[in-house]
Amino acid sequence: MTRKDYIAKMDEFAELLVKMGCEGFLNDPEANTAAGAAQYELSKLREFVKDELS
Repeated sequence: MTRKDYIAKMDEFAELLVKMGCEGFLNDPEANTAAGAAQYELSKLREFVKDELS
């Protein structure tokens, strides 16, 4: 998997988390909080990977 593929997969996962939260798929407030936290951590990981691999 190339760097570009890896970043694209992370973006895809982040978008899925946002979509699930926004559409009310995650009706549990704790699940929405966890999805938000996961999205935040994923964005930080993405920045790290971009910096490290560039």
